[in-house]
Amino acid sequence: MRMLAMVVLFVTSSVALCAGPCAATPQDALRAYVEGSAGDAGVGFRVVQMRADVLLGVNWADVKRCDHPEWPGLSLATHRIAPKVIGMRMVAPSVVAVRAGERVRVWRHEANARLEMVAVSDEGGAVGDRIRMHVASVDGEPVRYCFGLVRGPLNVEME
Repeated sequence: MRMLAMVVLFVTSSVALCAGPCAATPQDALRAYVEGSAGDAGVGFRVVQMRADVLLGVNWADVKRCDHPEWPGLSLATHRIAPKVIGMRMVAPSVVAVRAGERVRVWRHEANARLEMVAVSDEGGAVGDRIRMHVASVDGEPVRYCFGLVRGPLNVEME
């Protein structure tokens, strides 16, 4: 009896997953989802959910097969999130390039000197942000703190 209940539950849940509109290709399924139009039921692809990735600035559509809902789905990037308009200038959404606790490459270039070292970031930041880092010490010396501007992923220019 318990096994029969599990089979009935599995069949009803798999039918519920494919009950929505289906399309021949994942792109057609996305178009049908956005337009709100109905497609053929039972065969093809359908959009399960839409997600917004603020870090990357992209919206994603999760698509699954209607005839095989147990198979892994796929995610399609639909479009980039539009930048905000502040006054007359466009401001792109900030993307975190350094997270707190990550090892970063810290560098400084001057006319007659070049310094590169590894540090640990104490703060997270996007490109152009000022963050605090600390340099690991040896033999019980105190930790040394420094500040820098984020120039790229795990890449900081020392002030």
